[in-house]
Amino acid sequence: MLTCSLIERFNEMHKLTSSSPLLAYFYCSRDTAEPERADPGEVLRSILEQLSSSDMDAPLRQPAVLAYRERKREARGRKPEKLSLEESTEVILQILEENPAIIAIDALDECDPIGRHDLIRSLREIIRESASVVKIFLSSRDDKDIVKQMATASEVYIKAEDNSKDIEDFTKFEVGRAIQNTRILNGEVSEALKADIIETLNSKANGM
Repeated sequence: MLTCSLIERFNEMHKLTSSSPLLAYFYCSRDTAEPERADPGEVLRSILEQLSSSDMDAPLRQPAVLAYRERKREARGRKPEKLSLEESTEVILQILEENPAIIAIDALDECDPIGRHDLIRSLREIIRESASVVKIFLSSRDDKDIVKQMATASEVYIKAEDNSKDIEDFTKFEVGRAIQNTRILNGEVSEALKADIIETLNSKANGM
């Protein structure tokens, strides 16, 4: 929810003026129904796609067009191969020669643990080599490999207890509404049982 709120804020900023930074974001997930959401290559290709055009009605930026034409020429009538992480990084840097950008990636720890170090390396290269200002926001659990690779980045830690009050208020409201709508025991729930349900949910939430 924190990342969603930040992205909404970035979107509002982007709409204010035509000179605002480009915006691209990705929500990682290890959902087996959507394996591409854990694929580092797909993450960066999605970022590239969003940076290639600020609006669906606007033309693609020239570096993306040239990369596609080259891929299509190499395919010789077959389906063009997808860009690798390195190739996506190169095209992104070309786009950033004339455009500042904000890139947000949520739940980096959900990205494939074998390949995500390559994604982080690409992001570090984008920051280091970009001709324009580029800001990258990453959210993640504190997996050791991610913590080590991001040791020099600015960090803000959020612990489970930091949002416990919000969780308690949400649980109380939702349980009350569920009882009122007869979704729990047909609405026949004593105050004592209601309190037990709320307490159990809060104790098992663990900040989520």
